[in-house]
Amino acid sequence: GNYIILSIALLLVVILLIFGLGMKYSLEKYPDDISNSIQNEYTYYLKYAYELEEDNTAKAVDINCVWNEKYNITLRGIDDACMYYDMNIGNDENSCIISSAVAKKFGLKKGMNISLKNSGDYSIYEFNIDEIYDYNDGLYVFTNRANLNQLADNDTDYFNVVLSNHKLDIPNEYIYAELTKKEIVDASDTIVSMLKAMIVMLLGAAVIVSVVSIYILVKIILDKEKSHISLIKILGYQDQEINRIYLNSTFAVVLSSLVIAIPVGNFVLQRLWLKTIASIQAYIEFHLEYEAYGIIVLTVIGTYLISNFLLKKHAAKISMTEALKTRE
Repeated sequence: GNYIILSIALLLVVILLIFGLGMKYSLEKYPDDISNSIQNEYTYYLKYAYELEEDNTAKAVDINCVWNEKYNITLRGIDDACMYYDMNIGNDENSCIISSAVAKKFGLKKGMNISLKNSGDYSIYEFNIDEIYDYNDGLYVFTNRANLNQLADNDTDYFNVVLSNHKLDIPNEYIYAELTKKEIVDASDTIVSMLKAMIVMLLGAAVIVSVVSIYILVKIILDKEKSHISLIKILGYQDQEINRIYLNSTFAVVLSSLVIAIPVGNFVLQRLWLKTIASIQAYIEFHLEYEAYGIIVLTVIGTYLISNFLLKKHAAKISMTEALKTRE
């Protein structure tokens, strides 16, 4: 019974370690995912349309929408063969292309329908998902700009976003906001820095739970066997031999628990991760380096050795008189 409880405790330890390490690797990878997604250096959000005759610029129209009554998604209309998106947007007014971030966060697939509500006038836009585009910056659904303008009762050539690879000379009174690729990536780096304390806390909690659970549960086993340990001491058994009988078996339980706990913990975390990031208006992919599994094994074995050291001292303190007390 105690060994089963120990196995469950180690499963919790492994889940905490996978969660902490997974969060570390995922957050460290996230800025690179964003950087690889964004192809333009400057994004201008406009209050009013401002005509530009410059090379390497692209017009877009953004509409802030809500999906499933609680998630904010940007519906972006772009022109076919837009230089900053490697996709063929087409001219079908009922089709859209969703970002991989939207697909993974909400479990959407090609061929499914998506319904978006305009946050401003509460209009409903219905689309069929034509394709999934590898894009990790925010939550975006893409469609044809002219068709989106028609749906939103705008002029056909209306736009409120300009994408560019260089700084543009747009008067300030036209600009609602100006964002650079560097600022967006730096913002994601800031999120990583803010959550570092939580990562350390999770890993620390895992180590403490591991040491305490192994120590307490094996100590209970030793305390139950006090009279037997005392008796074999009377029979001449040395502490080293007693440790081999009562403590080394725990190591086999720890190793077998690890073999089961790592795949189970990974499976649990893959599903728990989506709930963890549900409130974030972005998708951060769960990522675990192979080295993490080595860290998990070494951490659990290390905590076992600490517990084992303390338990050897406890076993050594059991006196030969315990057997006599039991007889009385």
